[in-house]
Amino acid sequence: MIEDKNNIEFEYKANNTQLAIQARVQSYVDMLHGVAALFYTDKDITRGQFHSYVEELNLERSFP
Repeated sequence: MIEDKNNIEFEYKANNTQLAIQARVQSYVDMLHGVAALFYTDKDITRGQFHSYVEELNLERSFP
């Protein structure tokens, strides 16, 4: 019975970890799609324009 409980707890924690990793990777993919869209709109994005774009992403809050 203890082994069954431990197995259930392990599977629960493993599934939660898997979901957390998937969510984080998906958020990074979404961010990269946004950057790709920025460069798709204009091939000559300046350093200042890119800096402004990144500032608006508010990475510290959005991607802790």
